[in-house]
Amino acid sequence: MTDLFSEITVRNCRIRNRIVFPAMVVCDLEAPEGKVTPAHLAHYRWVADRGPGLIVTGAMCVSPDGRLNENQLGIWSDQLAEDLTEIPEICHQRGARVLMQIHHAGFRTVPSVSDDPVSSSDYEENGVRARALTAGEIAELREKYVAAAVRAEKAGFDGIELHCAHLYLLDQFFSSAINKRTDEYGGSAANRARFALEILAGIRERTGPDFIISCRMGCNTPDLEDAGEIARLLEQGGADLLDISYSTIPLAQIVDGGGLPVPEGFEHSGFVYGAKGIRDKVNVPVCAVWQIGTREAAQLVSEGFVDFVAVLRGMLVDPDWVSRARAGEEGSRCYDCRPVCRWYSDRNSCPGWQKLDPAVRLQK
Repeated sequence: MTDLFSEITVRNCRIRNRIVFPAMVVCDLEAPEGKVTPAHLAHYRWVADRGPGLIVTGAMCVSPDGRLNENQLGIWSDQLAEDLTEIPEICHQRGARVLMQIHHAGFRTVPSVSDDPVSSSDYEENGVRARALTAGEIAELREKYVAAAVRAEKAGFDGIELHCAHLYLLDQFFSSAINKRTDEYGGSAANRARFALEILAGIRERTGPDFIISCRMGCNTPDLEDAGEIARLLEQGGADLLDISYSTIPLAQIVDGGGLPVPEGFEHSGFVYGAKGIRDKVNVPVCAVWQIGTREAAQLVSEGFVDFVAVLRGMLVDPDWVSRARAGEEGSRCYDCRPVCRWYSDRNSCPGWQKLDPAVRLQK
């Protein structure tokens, strides 16, 4: 059996435990023109002090006109990258490895950022509109993703995580429910994955042999069978780690019963079921997410369901989550506020955060 606190090596990079603090854009911190601020550095210092083995930064946009909101950090220039070097230094000093998640929002780009949103296909739903990228624009964006990864390596990050989930641009290519292209980027799973695979190839060609490439992807693209096929393609294309989350439909629909159904007797979430299903189809490490408690985390790793567990809100409302897991104690859980996580929009309105001793809270 594998222990939650056992080391694991990914791309010659030793990671001290199987606990991941996953990506989250810190929306309540301003990021003028995509630039990191002392408040962001304090955030990652606080996270690294919690004890995870691996930290994935909140998504950093590869293009200024592809941001999901005005406060998203950027990686579209060399200067922005130079200013980010303190994040890996902070994490490494505290024993954690760190990946930079890179991203383009596609049709989820906010109007204040771009009045010309793009997607895999022409898109119009619930008042959201976007036009299909041309083949030339796909090539230009591919280079922006690759350049972002090269900058991340130069800044000292252990690798990148390519964001291919959550209805962002690469997910909009993966999903047969959204991607209606009739060229080489649409149709079969191999075609829908082509854009991401070309990015992977470019990153692998222009970064060092120890540079980790993770892919965050959904387990419902639009179903587990399709997701498993795309997962195998990503593995073959050079992905070192698969971070499994949701795809194709908004999170609100998933938590209200629209996610993957689980078989009778399966004691975990549909997200975990999806991650286990994908792990059964690939040979690279797989990470599961979704309100995983301390004891559940140990069980998932020891029983071989997954190789990593991602704990975000659990660690935010319980800064001692990792130490409790090591002691076999149950940690605090978040309140699962609806319709949106309160910490995400304003941490000071989070009921779990408010219960913490102010001395252990990260102040803005």
